[in-house]
Amino acid sequence: MSDHLDEKTTISRMAGLGTIHKDRKTGALLPRNLGEAEGVGGLFLEDTSVETAVEVKTGNHNYRIQRAGHKTAFISGHPEYCPEPVQVALHGSRWLDSEIEKCYLAPGMRLQFVTQAGVSVLTSPIESVRPIEAQEA
Repeated sequence: MSDHLDEKTTISRMAGLGTIHKDRKTGALLPRNLGEAEGVGGLFLEDTSVETAVEVKTGNHNYRIQRAGHKTAFISGHPEYCPEPVQVALHGSRWLDSEIEKCYLAPGMRLQFVTQAGVSVLTSPIESVRPIEAQEA
């Protein structure tokens, strides 16, 4: 096993994502328990209803995200790109060097989206994720 792989395994364990594996379709290195969202405080955005907002705290900003449709959402929380809710195209999430097409939000991941002006934004690592039901909003 290479030192590079050991470093990624260590990082994934620190982020609470367990050990890593190589995805058979993409070849990307991913957390082994990626689908076990509740265990690490994460979720797949596409599994939320359009009535449910998600509060995402990153190292730099606090975002509010609400799914609008397939691979689209309304997002706010970035002082320059989305201080008020704007519709964006979701490009999935990133973990280490791997891109995850589905928008999985969990500690240690980074969200990637593109604004209507064509600006691609990659957030700092996510620290916490919390769904907000319609009655809380």
